[in-house]
Amino acid sequence: SIRCLHIVLKHAFSRNPTSWRNPHERITRSLDDAVKQLSTIRARIIAAPSFTRPYTFEDAAKTYSDCKSAAKGGDLGVFCRG
Repeated sequence: SIRCLHIVLKHAFSRNPTSWRNPHERITRSLDDAVKQLSTIRARIIAAPSFTRPYTFEDAAKTYSDCKSAAKGGDLGVFCRG
């Protein structure tokens, strides 16, 4: 089995450009800005000492993700391979 985590940053042209954080406010971030912000978040996670990475990812998801899974640190659960 494999555990799946993610961080979602929506952009203005997303299928549903709103966030659970403020569902009545439309997201205006460009795709390029979302990609740049995700790259910065990824770099911070990778730069963290390996023993703190799970916590760093969880904190980043809770802080930045536009998906409701942010409340669980971006955790989508455990899945079977295949």
